[in-house]
Amino acid sequence: SPKMESFVDGVVDEVDGLEDGNVDMLMGVEDGGGSDEAARHVNNSAKKELKKLVHDFAKLLREKQDTAFAGVSYRSEAYNPSLITIMRFVRGEMFDVEKAVDRFIKYECWLKEKGYCVYNQPDPLEQFYQYMTPHLLCGVDRQGRPLYWERSGAIRVQEVLKQVTEEELQNRHIFHMQRVLSTFEELSKESGRITNKFVVVSDLKGLSFKPSSAALKALKDTLNLDSEYYPETLGTFYLINVPWIFKPIWAMIKPWLDPVTQKKFKLISSSALPEFVAEVGPDNVPAEYGGCASFIIPEKSFYSIEDNNITMEKKDDNNTSNAEPQEQQQQQQ
Repeated sequence: SPKMESFVDGVVDEVDGLEDGNVDMLMGVEDGGGSDEAARHVNNSAKKELKKLVHDFAKLLREKQDTAFAGVSYRSEAYNPSLITIMRFVRGEMFDVEKAVDRFIKYECWLKEKGYCVYNQPDPLEQFYQYMTPHLLCGVDRQGRPLYWERSGAIRVQEVLKQVTEEELQNRHIFHMQRVLSTFEELSKESGRITNKFVVVSDLKGLSFKPSSAALKALKDTLNLDSEYYPETLGTFYLINVPWIFKPIWAMIKPWLDPVTQKKFKLISSSALPEFVAEVGPDNVPAEYGGCASFIIPEKSFYSIEDNNITMEKKDDNNTSNAEPQEQQQQQQ
């Protein structure tokens, strides 16, 4: 149909306008460390190969949409995915286009079932999550990849689950991941350089000597969810201020990750923070870690939820940041 041809031709024409560096990013060899399958696909005719992959994906998606989305209205991205999204699924399925299309359709149906069709709406529990699970999506590293900061060592999942359900906690993660995907598109448009990976910085300072079973289950569930629905999004996962007690915990977690993902994790002790700062870039790292960036990651505090209202109760043994989380979000880059 004309509508199908318009979409297919549109994404193919978009590939024609890409510079070689962006072609490499979409094919998964932006740092020379892609999979063997990715390396096989990137050669002197990389753009031609990319055009074929994108064309075949778009054409097959159009052919399957009428059946897969029959009688139900989906978000616009389900019908017209971006190049970044298309290639995220293609790389995730080792360049098997049919599997990639089926996985994309499964992802969109899952999002529809979750009810997360609009992601620019504020989370009514934003402050609760900011203080009980202190985190911030702010800045980029030297490669232009967005940075997600989290005071993981201060989080007590069992405390969080006294006020929200496991499903609500998982939905918060989905909300966060959709924000990350939106950031990919925004940064790519602003800079003209494809951004399709993000960086996690997990501060383990304050980590419990004995992690709770609830925390381990939440982590495993999150890793499984990301592996299934958010393939090819993680660039590097820095674990900083790693204490000696983390070694047996890491031995337990590592088998949950596939070999490729395992290589993306970097464990950094407090004494090795200067190396971390040099790698990410001092302008992109807060002062508390040795950088010179002006943003501040929220501190852990205690929030209670009563009658859908949020009241803060500061515990004596927890410091709180002078800056409100909402003010920090406005500094996102």
